[in-house]
Amino acid sequence: LQLCLPIMGILFKLVQLSCKNRNIVPRRLLYTTTRLFKDYYKILGVQRSDSESTIKNAYYELAKLYHPDVNPNNPEASKNFAEISEAYEVLSDSRKRRDYESSTSKNSRKNWSYWSKSKPEDLYNDIFKDFSHDFDSEYATHPRQYVANISFLESIAGCSKTIEVMVNATCRRCFGKRAEPGTSVYRCPQCQGSGSVRFNQSGFHVMAECSTCKGSGFAVPKPCYECKGKGNTLQSRTIEIKIPSGVEDGQTLRAEVGNEEVFIVIQVAPSQKYRRQGFDVSSDVEISLSQAVLGGIMFVEGIYEQLSVRLQPCISSHDIIRLSGKGIRGKVHTGDHLIHIKIKSPSLLTSEQKALMLCFAETETSLGTVNGTTKTLDGTNKARQDIALVQKIKQLLVAFKTKEK
Repeated sequence: LQLCLPIMGILFKLVQLSCKNRNIVPRRLLYTTTRLFKDYYKILGVQRSDSESTIKNAYYELAKLYHPDVNPNNPEASKNFAEISEAYEVLSDSRKRRDYESSTSKNSRKNWSYWSKSKPEDLYNDIFKDFSHDFDSEYATHPRQYVANISFLESIAGCSKTIEVMVNATCRRCFGKRAEPGTSVYRCPQCQGSGSVRFNQSGFHVMAECSTCKGSGFAVPKPCYECKGKGNTLQSRTIEIKIPSGVEDGQTLRAEVGNEEVFIVIQVAPSQKYRRQGFDVSSDVEISLSQAVLGGIMFVEGIYEQLSVRLQPCISSHDIIRLSGKGIRGKVHTGDHLIHIKIKSPSLLTSEQKALMLCFAETETSLGTVNGTTKTLDGTNKARQDIALVQKIKQLLVAFKTKEK
């Protein structure tokens, strides 16, 4: 045993030296036991039931936060970056995730060991390409749309709204040079700065975009970290849009922001007072019982001004009064305001009002009965004799008729 230990030490040194001479990088070994158990779900801030897409998004957000390039002098951030990379590398693979869950379950709690085959930076770069590709493809095929919420009266009169939009603008890090600050670009050796290459295909000379410089004519040895060598990034801009009068719900406006255009979809909040149909506006208006029977003048709040409306006698509920030219004003046409009549009965009658209504009930023939009256043989209603005020009103009516004669 005393002879074996020195020999094993010498062999270990020889293996290390051999790996160093051959530039062999030992595989990163991540090994945790029950005592050093790591909760990968907790590290990424996700649940065990979350999908692979949710886990991917969680990793991407954390990786951007703890990336060593963003935290150059923070060793704790590098440690966190490696930890979340390890967690994502396991949970993003269905087989590894299944093995991890079975090994670290409460019933099992076996030792969990894992050998990573990739560096944290390489894993992040692969994920970043996925996110960039998804965004670029969506951005290229779909115009950017934003929503502006306005009230009903704002849609009638027109207004101005401030909204935040995203536009492509010159990269703030490289100022459009596409290279990391402190580095330079040079003429592309593949296309000699022309941005295109010529090749022979089936006997024809074909011109195509240079695959090295992507048609720019310049090679970027160290692309800008922020814009990934594109020279521009998606940035937030606050713009003020003027919404014209008479705009309808769902209508789309176009606005130019720099060299780009964005589309703003108008969402008009429903009004509790008005209803719109084209350029016409409808509203419900309550009138009293006496106004309905005798007619009169009522005041209505229009969309532009206060309106005075004359009521004809004996108007009924659900009758419609059309006010021409009082609707929405368009460039070539102005709509109407339609008033839907609603007769509002008094919630509580005074003794005088009740007596008057009983006297009125005696003058009409109803299909049913009226409370406080009795039905006579000829179909009329007869008020009860015990109400003194009714008898007094009837006497006054008789005296009035006699005087008229």
